[in-house]
Amino acid sequence: MTQTNFKSDSADLPQTMRAVRVHRLGPPEVMALEQVPVPRPGPGELLVKVSVSGVNYADVGQRKGAMGGPPPQSAGGPPAGMQPPRAQ
Repeated sequence: MTQTNFKSDSADLPQTMRAVRVHRLGPPEVMALEQVPVPRPGPGELLVKVSVSGVNYADVGQRKGAMGGPPPQSAGGPPAGMQPPRAQ
């Protein structure tokens, strides 16, 4: 497992992260592991470093179009992670 030490300044965050993305509805093969930009938290928001995330039945429903919004979407949940430490 790789561990990254984050500071509270978003400039210290990595530029990209891995995400399972769905760009069209269909079978499991429409799910692709991609590099995407790391979201930057706004005022009053918290960024959590996700260590692991599962793809579950809700994600199956998403990729089949039975729930969720239209593609593109990110799959995966519930996440397990930690909040990067804040500067004192």
